[in-house]
Amino acid sequence: QGGKQGESTGLTLKQARSTPAFYVLLFITFSVTFVTGAALQLSAYLTDIGYTPAAAATAIAVNSVVSLVGKVLLGFSFDKLKLKTSSALVFVTGIVTFLCFTFARNIVALGVALVLWGFASGVTSIMTPLWTSTIFGTKDYGSIYGWVLSVNRFGGIVGTYLVSLLFDLTGSNDLIWPICVVVMLLSMIGIFYCLNASRKWRQAEGEPA
Repeated sequence: QGGKQGESTGLTLKQARSTPAFYVLLFITFSVTFVTGAALQLSAYLTDIGYTPAAAATAIAVNSVVSLVGKVLLGFSFDKLKLKTSSALVFVTGIVTFLCFTFARNIVALGVALVLWGFASGVTSIMTPLWTSTIFGTKDYGSIYGWVLSVNRFGGIVGTYLVSLLFDLTGSNDLIWPICVVVMLLSMIGIFYCLNASRKWRQAEGEPA
């Protein structure tokens, strides 16, 4: 049955939890905060591969400045592009970023990574609320987003911890970036699945897809 104008539409928390898309979204949320947590260890990684502490600090400063502009542009992209398109853009940007971090001993690769991650790093604060409301609607948004937000916090902690653990086990931080590439790729596939599933639910309920 179609929703009336002005009426909240979508799934309840109970309905959402019965769908695979709910758990896929939680995985995606964990993943984007995981890679963000891993990126917080960038300074240690750069000194580990031979950059001076001063150079590492400069790199972090550059990334921070670009991030300020990047969040604005990320929000703008959601206003102008379809959610699926803007999500794909962010995930591809993240994948290229972490590939470049893998080769960060090359100053050009490092520079590209710092700029790209500046544009994509707002993913955790900007995208997760939009994904939640778009996929599951607004009927029970607060309850559903509460789950998403809990996983959001957990992912960053795990990402930071895993970087330290990998360094303790292997003596370097080189493995973390390929892991981030795989995680971002899986997340991109996952968000496509969730958005497609949401469109089918909306069509079945007579809502605009």
